Amino acid sequence: MGKWRKHADCTTPNSTKAGDNGWQIEAMPIKASYCDGWYEACKLDTVCAGPTFNIFEQPECLALNDKNNNTAGCKKFGDIYKSGKDVCEVMWGGSFKYETDESKGYVMAFTAGTVNPNNAIFTDKAYPPICAGHTVNITHPDGVDAIAAGCAADWHLQAGSGHPLSGTAPKAAPAPASLVEAPTSGAPTSAASAALAATLAAAAMTLLA
Repeated sequence: MGKWRKHADCTTPNSTKAGDNGWQIEAMPIKASYCDGWYEACKLDTVCAGPTFNIFEQPECLALNDKNNNTAGCKKFGDIYKSGKDVCEVMWGGSFKYETDESKGYVMAFTAGTVNPNNAIFTDKAYPPICAGHTVNITHPDGVDAIAAGCAADWHLQAGSGHPLSGTAPKAAPAPASLVEAPTSGAPTSAASAALAATLAAAAMTLLA
């Protein structure tokens, strides 16, 4: 999604706080068939809709319903959005674009265990620079961060990750030969253990220097 960031400098126009908006995207192309399927799956549901039918107005809509002890803001999904195009473009306030050229559109879900099809498109489109004070937000599908999900923080840099930055992780320095040699015989003596500990400490200091 980062390729479609709305504000290049991560700052909302006229904001008094620099870097307040690095999350918003604009016109990210979504396959028309995906948008159409989304509409068909939800058209009979009920949704709380604000004045512009933008999903980001939903918290205010729900709060107003609660304040007035009614459900006036609740409307049938199919009465608000008339098509898959409306779902992808109107509902998300311009974040997405209804893309009829399916070779140039993303999907938001794919079969577990298969290659992410989104990684095969827009490979020549560069990511915008990382904004000051921001870090790459790599999240688990449940919304938790990579570490909490049991993944390495730099999983996306590892070879075979499927991420555009795959294979760019720094190579780990090989361990000194003295640290990987197997003992020739018997259990180590206390002197040998002390020597090994000293060698490990020296190696650690070298790596940290």
